[in-house]
Amino acid sequence: MFKEIIQPRFNETDASGHINNTVLTAWFEGAHDLFQIIYT
Repeated sequence: MFKEIIQPRFNETDASGHINNTVLTAWFEGAHDLFQIIYT
């Protein structure tokens, strides 16, 4: 299984510490880019 550990940045959370929904796509894109580098 492919695993990428992502540390949330301060600007990706709200005042309660919840992750903003818009950053999930950026995280998936970052993991996808790394996956492509490894397996191509």
